[in-house]
Amino acid sequence: MLKNFKIFKKLLDKQELGGGIIAEQLLLFLKEAVEMNKICAALVFVFVAGIFNFAGQNIFVNKVCAATNKELAEKAFDEGNKFLNQKNYQAAISKFTEAIRLNSNDALPYYNRGLAYSDLENYQQAIDDYTQAIKLNPNYFQAYNNRGLAYRKLKNYQQAISDYTQAIKLNPNDDYAYNNRGNVYSDLQNYQQAIADYTKAIKIKPDDDYAYYNRGLAYYNLQNYQ
Repeated sequence: MLKNFKIFKKLLDKQELGGGIIAEQLLLFLKEAVEMNKICAALVFVFVAGIFNFAGQNIFVNKVCAATNKELAEKAFDEGNKFLNQKNYQAAISKFTEAIRLNSNDALPYYNRGLAYSDLENYQQAIDDYTQAIKLNPNYFQAYNNRGLAYRKLKNYQQAISDYTQAIKLNPNDDYAYNNRGNVYSDLQNYQQAIADYTKAIKIKPDDDYAYYNRGLAYYNLQNYQ
């Protein structure tokens, strides 16, 4: 970056570029600057804008920075996923936070950061992230599902039921949501309703051992041993 910038300045001093600059050259310096530091990008643009003027330069710079930030956000997100899979949750949170800083309009980094917070048993932070993911993507049934899990951990059972119900509305074939809602009904000792949810989960996924096991527990608690 610095080497290219010195070459660029040398050409300017010799006035070999004349009174204008082509978009490709400005794009190169801005992208390199953004990759290093946003402040550097601002300084480069101030320097260039002080010498050159062309119509739509602000729009151009905004597009360059947005495109670069999106690319960097995707890279940070991918790195966060690697750390998440390695169960290095703090490193994952750091990378997802970086992705969010670079592109705050993407629901995925919020959702995945919520998963990391949940694994660290920081359920309120997880809920906050799932909520933001839902705001950005109202049809994000997985976010409703996992927010329901966090609410259950905090013993906020009614809110958990509400989230699982919404997840089911968005994806009626989500056996996971039926299972999870059944668990909350079991927590509330509403075993009949729990059995109904476990049965629905089994209809959706006939080999769901987890649902069979939980339904058996619910029948046991009702003293229905048949």
